[in-house]
Amino acid sequence: MKKHFGDALFYDIYEFDNGQFSFIKRIPNTVDEEEEVHADHRKARGISTLLLDEKVTVVVSKIFGPNIKRIKKSLYALS
Repeated sequence: MKKHFGDALFYDIYEFDNGQFSFIKRIPNTVDEEEEVHADHRKARGISTLLLDEKVTVVVSKIFGPNIKRIKKSLYALS
């Protein structure tokens, strides 16, 4: 089964500087599964908070779900 960005077990954090990527750390996805409907706004808020706490401004994934619009809005507010 293909899973979306918000369903990942963990997120790898990298820093990009001077054309080089450097691995920083791996953080677990501690956000609960969606309880009501697909694209639950509470899950988007949880993922956004998790990423914002790590100062993430760019996300990369093979598959994004419908919540990426909410996550994108939160990350753009930071930058």
